This record gives sequence, C-alpha cells and structure tokens, in this order.
Amino acid sequence: MTPSEALTEAAKEGQVERAAQLFKQYNCGVSGALVAAATNGHLEIMKLLPFKAPCFEHHRQGQRGEDAWNLAAKLVISAAENDRLDVLKFVFPEGPDDDYWYEYEESYVSVYDDEYISDLYNVALEALRKAAAKGHLSVVKFLVGQVIDVGFLNRVCGLDDALSNAIRGGHDDVTEYLLTLHPHRLFWNMKEACEAALAEFRSKNAVEFLYRNGHNDTLLVIKAFVEAARFGNTVVVEFLLDTKRIVSDIFDKAFEYAASSGYRNSPTAIFLYYKKLASKNSFIRVFEQAHDISVLKLLFEKKMFRSNLSLSRLTVPHTAGEVQILKFLLKCECISAQSIGKAFVNAAISSQTGALEFLCRDSRLPTQAVDKAYIEVVTRSNSKIMRLLYDTKRVSPEAILKAASSYEYFNVLPVAANYLFADERVSEEVKNQALLTAAHHGHSRVFSWLRSSGKCELPVEMLEEALGVASDRHTVDIITELIRDHI
Repeated sequence: MTPSEALTEAAKEGQVERAAQLFKQYNCGVSGALVAAATNGHLEIMKLLPFKAPCFEHHRQGQRGEDAWNLAAKLVISAAENDRLDVLKFVFPEGPDDDYWYEYEESYVSVYDDEYISDLYNVALEALRKAAAKGHLSVVKFLVGQVIDVGFLNRVCGLDDALSNAIRGGHDDVTEYLLTLHPHRLFWNMKEACEAALAEFRSKNAVEFLYRNGHNDTLLVIKAFVEAARFGNTVVVEFLLDTKRIVSDIFDKAFEYAASSGYRNSPTAIFLYYKKLASKNSFIRVFEQAHDISVLKLLFEKKMFRSNLSLSRLTVPHTAGEVQILKFLLKCECISAQSIGKAFVNAAISSQTGALEFLCRDSRLPTQAVDKAYIEVVTRSNSKIMRLLYDTKRVSPEAILKAASSYEYFNVLPVAANYLFADERVSEEVKNQALLTAAHHGHSRVFSWLRSSGKCELPVEMLEEALGVASDRHTVDIITELIRDHI
C-alpha cells in the first residue's frame, strides 16, 4: 500500500492521529483522502490536510486553478450525497461578496456570463440533485441557499432536477420543501415532477399538491392513473379516481395493467376490482393476463367465470407466479382441453420442464398437443425436451416418423432416428416408409447412424427396397454395407 493509499484508508476510517502522522512523514497526495473524509463525515481530518476552497476573488485575479476547483466539486457532491452538512459548509467554494452583487444589481446578464458563477451554480445544482434523491433535507436547504445566492433566480433547474428526484425517492419532507420554492424563488421542471409524482412513484402528497395547483389537465390525469395502476401505486390510484375524471375505458385499462404487470401489485388490482367499475370484457382480459394468483382466486371466489374458458396469456408459464396460476387453473373444470394443449406446446417451446411435467399428468391433455410439441422441439434441435416428451409415452408413432423425417435438423437426427427404430409402437410399415424417404432424398446420415449405432435390426428386404430408390452414390454405398453386415 502506498503512503497516499494508507492516508486515504485512515481518512475513511476517521483515524485522525494516523492521518496526521502519515501526511507529516510522507507529504503525499491528499485528494483521495479528502474525498474519503468528506464521504464519511470526518471533518477533523479534512481540517488537518491542506485544502482551501476556491473563491471568487482568486478567480477574478486569474488564480482559479483547475485541480483545486475539480477537487472542490467532488467534495461538495460527495458530502451532499452522504448527508455531511458540516463538511459541505467547510468545502463549498466561496461566491462573490455583497459588493459584487451591488455593483451588478442593474444588469444580471453579466453575472450569468461569468464563468466562475456559472460553474458554482452547476456544482450546487448537481449536489442538490444528489441530496434530494437521498432525502437529506438539511443539506437540501443549505444548497438551495447557495443556488439562490449565486443569482440564478427564476431559472428552471434542469430536466432531471431535485424536485423530481425527491419525488422518485419518496422523500415527502424534501418534496414539500422544494415545492414551496416554486415559482417565487426557484423554477422546477414541473412536467417532469408531475410525471414522477403521478406515475410510478409513491408520493401522494406531491400528487395532491400538483393537482390542486393547476397541474391537472385531463391527459396528464389519465396517463398518471394508468401508470400508477401499472406500478401498484394504490394511494395515487385512489386519489385520482376520486377526482371523477376517469372514464370507463381508462378504468378498464388501468385494471388490466394492475393485474398483468410484473411489479407485484395485486393489491392495486384488488382495490380496483372492489370499485365495481370494470366492464365484463375487462374482467375476461384480467383473467387471461393476471400474473398473481391472488387476483385469479378472487375472480373465481366471486364466480366471475362459469363457462368454458381458453387462456391466451397464461399459456406460456415463464415465472413462478404463472406456474402457480396454471396449477390452480388445472384444478378447475372450466379450463378447456384446447387451452391445456396450447399451454403444453408453449411450455415445450420455452423449455419449461416443470410446467411440462405437471401438464403431462392432466388427462385432458390432447394427443395432438403432445405431437405438436414434439415436432416443435425437433425443429428447434432441443434434444433435452425431445427426450422428456418421448419418455411420457404419449408421442404418437406418426409424430415420431415426422420428426425422424425432418432431416435438416442434423443436431437431433440421431435422437429422432433412435426413437423411430427403437419404439415398439412404430410399425414395420412406418419404419419402411421412413427408410424409403431417406434413401430417395439422399439422406445418408440416417443410414450412417443405423450402421454406427449397431441398432439396425431391419429386415434385409426392407434395406434392399431402400437401396432400389437411393438417389446418390454415397447413400447407395452405405445401404450396401448395411446389407453386407446382415449377410
């Protein structure tokens, strides 16, 4: 460890005596140690190390110093993000004094153009964003004072500003304080703040304040209601619903989003259900799209569905919640065999082995669905799922033949051929048909596999018939060798 690294470690841990000893002995670089001390709130260490915050007068005299300024900016932002108010007051760059403001009070344009003031404003603003996002109210108040002091009154504070960050973080105390500043002392990006408050983030106080203060046009309310439902923000959903501005089709959309999104927001969907405002078609779509079993059970308990239903969304059980739902539905007589078959095929395609295993045990599973699933996994060269399906003993000989005839899928061809020629349920006629097709199309790999596997127990007559229709020399040679092996 270098002396500089050792000093940084001591600053991080707040070891004042060790830090002083290291600096005195080695006179090493201190920037890393200063940042570590600022981050962890060790002001006593910062005071013993050589640091002086940049000031406006030095800048006017051409003594700004890029290194000193960049270090000061790092310290300010780090202290703000970690709620170190005492450190922040110690390291914040000094702005112009009262005489400077008096001199330019009639012309703020020259202040805006000043490089130092602009940089000071940007550092304060970035630190303010960080502190607001973490909910550090005392730091936020200090930094607001700094932003205002450097003369940037009534200016929009960026697209991604402190108010939006406070709302996103759910820091109501910071949010309420920042809202009191608008528009008399600072302008916030209210569009960004509205979308943050009214959509996916849980800040009912901010929602209500914004709504009561004119940020309540119909399109914004509609968008906010739907987004709040999608992200499970029940308190915001309830508030906006009470405004009586949510029409039927928007309510349906929000209900469906609440039930189908992946944010574990079933309480919002259940809340909307009990409002009794959803249409019958919306209930059906919620049933087909729900990702949480509690929503589905509620619909069944309330006898919302009594007829034979087919599932569209739940036929691809990717998540644990969807698998739970599928298991629950399989116990219900209202689920059609067609739906079970569709679920089985999609589970095979997506390699959902758990779903396949319990679907296989359902007596309503159609043979056609098993066959289709088998063919689908062959076309995808998925030998693992092929074996799983074949082992169920529910794949028909016709499907086995079709799979073995799909010769373009070379990766699984030996597996398919093995199932075809080893399965006792496959008749000699079907095996003969497969051989003739392979010979006619010159698929010599089938015959090569038969010979190398040592599993060729086919009658010589069948091989001779295949030899008669073989279309290329290589296939002819392999079939001839197979016949010789028999003889």
